[in-house]
Formats: sequence, C-alpha cells, structure tokens
Amino acid sequence: MQKLLDTFVSAKEVNELTRLVNIFETEFEEEVQRVEGKSAKADTILSAVSAVVKEKNGIKSSILQINCPAD
Repeated sequence: MQKLLDTFVSAKEVNELTRLVNIFETEFEEEVQRVEGKSAKADTILSAVSAVVKEKNGIKSSILQINCPAD
C-alpha cells in the first residue's frame, strides 16, 4: 500500500489548515475563531488540549486513552 501511495500520490506544497497554538496563549482563541464550523472548532480545541495533556503526562502522541468507570 505504501508503495502505491509513494508512486501515485505526490504533494508539491503543504497547506497548513491550523497552526499549533498553545492553549494558554491569547492566540489560541483567535485560531479557534478562524476555523469554520462547530465540529472543526471542537476538533481544534480537542487536538490542542490533548497535545497539552500528552506533553504534561509524558504520554506518546499515539497512545491517549481515557478510562471511564463502568456503569
């Protein structure tokens, strides 16, 4: 699969959709307001908060698990 992607898919430039902004900075709210749509805003906030939690807890970016007690 990777060989097919490498062979047939190419990118000439990167289009940055959102900037990585510290959630504790005033720029964060501006970045969230710049994003269009409620779901996109929620995803932006979730990604930023998750990044801070991962950084603070030393959790690898691919392993963020939230354990909820069973009802």
